[in-house]
Amino acid sequence: MEKRIQTLLELSNVQDIYPAPVATAYDRIIECEPDPVVDALKFAAYMQNQAVVTEPQLRLPGMFRFDGSFRGDLFQRIGYTRWQRIAALFYLKPYKNLVTFEWEHSVLDYKFILENGLDGLLKKIEKSEETHAGDKERLDYLRALKIVCNGMIAWCERLASGFESAAKTAPDATRSKELTDTADACRRAPRYPAESFREAITAVSICFHFNPDSIGLIDRYLYPYYTRDIQNGSITRNEAKSLLQEFFVTVKANTPYFSINAGKGGESHFALGGYDENMNDCWNELSDLILEALLELPMCCPQISLRHTKKTPFAVLYKLLDAERRDSYKRIAFVADEPRIEAFTKILGLPLSLAVNYTTVGCNETAFPGGVDFTGAHINIARSLDTLLNGWRKEFAACKSYEEFSTLFKTILKDTVKEALYYQNLFNAARSKDTDVISSLFMPGCIESAKSATQGGAKRLSANLNMNGLMCVIDSISIIKQLVYDEKRVSAQELCTLLDNDWGDGELRAYVLNRGKFFGNNDEHSESVAISVTNALYEIISPLSEEFGHKLLVGCFEGYNPHSTWFGAATPATPDGRRRGDPFMIGIGQWHGLDKNGLTSILLSVAHMDPSKIVTGSLVFNVALDPSMIQNDEKFLKTAALFETFLNEGGVQFQVNHVSRETLLQAEKTPENYGSLRVRVSGFSAYYTKLCPEIRNEILKRTEHEV
Repeated sequence: MEKRIQTLLELSNVQDIYPAPVATAYDRIIECEPDPVVDALKFAAYMQNQAVVTEPQLRLPGMFRFDGSFRGDLFQRIGYTRWQRIAALFYLKPYKNLVTFEWEHSVLDYKFILENGLDGLLKKIEKSEETHAGDKERLDYLRALKIVCNGMIAWCERLASGFESAAKTAPDATRSKELTDTADACRRAPRYPAESFREAITAVSICFHFNPDSIGLIDRYLYPYYTRDIQNGSITRNEAKSLLQEFFVTVKANTPYFSINAGKGGESHFALGGYDENMNDCWNELSDLILEALLELPMCCPQISLRHTKKTPFAVLYKLLDAERRDSYKRIAFVADEPRIEAFTKILGLPLSLAVNYTTVGCNETAFPGGVDFTGAHINIARSLDTLLNGWRKEFAACKSYEEFSTLFKTILKDTVKEALYYQNLFNAARSKDTDVISSLFMPGCIESAKSATQGGAKRLSANLNMNGLMCVIDSISIIKQLVYDEKRVSAQELCTLLDNDWGDGELRAYVLNRGKFFGNNDEHSESVAISVTNALYEIISPLSEEFGHKLLVGCFEGYNPHSTWFGAATPATPDGRRRGDPFMIGIGQWHGLDKNGLTSILLSVAHMDPSKIVTGSLVFNVALDPSMIQNDEKFLKTAALFETFLNEGGVQFQVNHVSRETLLQAEKTPENYGSLRVRVSGFSAYYTKLCPEIRNEILKRTEHEV
């Protein structure tokens, strides 16, 4: 790592390296304009006021933040007043023990920007103006997009002028050339198509700050510029690495230093590798360099997902697994391309050329270049159990066979999903009253339709139903099948009475925990239930669309906040042995030691579910490994081979924790001594002692596996 990168990183760890926003006095006549034009005019005026940062460590331009005086970027939701009113009532606040209101993640179409520039966007706007001639509302929106685009071009000119001025007073010729090179790059990109790696990463750095979220398929869109410059000798590998590292540090530092989320960098997440439209594996020498550049930086963000294909060499998978076991910052997750691409083409009806270009965003949601993951809600799918055991108790007792029971439960499940979707659509309709003219500028469909991404204008919108409690549902149905119908150990009424009393004296609960057939043990009983439940969800959801007509994907994960705890707190005891108020687990898999047959069995159980139907949206599968498997090279090689089989046989995603339970317990006792301890949570890593108690408790309960 270069000294300047080390210095920049150290500064970001002790202070805010971003300039403070400069307040702007807007002409009050602006407020008479339509909403999108108001935001556009304020954006243009605001950018003319922001400071140009030319600190000695910098080679890349563009650092600034929005101040909330107008609607800024999508993810930060700064200035979105209508959204804030809805959020005050529902954001992270469970409603009817069924849903919580959520936001979304997005990614700009960086490839389009690099190949066409902002001038290319202006041409698209002008064409759309012709299409919508006579439609004042849409023309107003397009006028707003044009103002924003020109405001960005003006900002780039200010950046170029600022670096040129700094070059004139530079302490030496070397620094003067560095500043001049940056000025030249700013003047060309992102306004015009990039012609070099330096211009390309400059354009990415500038545009990232307009939408500080996922940076997408960076090893693909930068690759042509990297290989061309390496071949013609205009850049060296180390020079490219240095620019990448500087960019990653600025991404990490994007969240203000004094924020409780400092270091999360807008929760930026990106993917490496994966298939291209010719079904070739895309891992390349730039992928290698990006991995190397990031892992040299001691920080948790950005997060990486390896998009693994059946053509990915084992050496690449091993390289990333080996990097993950040596990296204390827990930044790498692993996803399988085949099931996700199949789902995108089968469920969403996407052409293969687009489906293969998905990336990971946020906590492992999926999005497409120039697209947005439009969630709207987290759903407590386990509320269907509450409805079954309390609202439909007589019907449950009347079921003479498991088949009758299964039909009954699927009816309830359908009602639960439709009710949740109703509320999700309400949330999305409410926030659609806030238009967006900054992030939307870069999203295909918004210019063509002259509609904001918040109003469904983004063509590449990925809509998710993010479920909590899925494993509770699967295990509970499995136990009902076992106890009530197969073994006839208790009647339906007797089971309901026990649950009313929070398992009573606990005798039957002890039997369930010791002899129950739980998911994750590679047995036909529990897996048949899991497949039945997930197939039912697919059949229920596949005909449905969200508020703006986009087909739905379904995932199972947990965000940064303890949704599983909130929903669990309001849910009565359930047949899987869970007591009243206990939290649900995060993601899919198993916990509490109920996966008794080892790592191979839990991996096979997850892989046997049809991932192209149900678990292709947001998904988290946490695997807790015994530290000996990481420390012993022979065991680790076997583990890597096992994970390769898992991905090739249907597994969609996994991420690894290999911190011992003993270490976590010590961190609970003396947190002051474990400030640097990091763990995988749900598509992101975090400092263990800074997590909320509910999430720390869930991590403690995860099973440690050995091979």
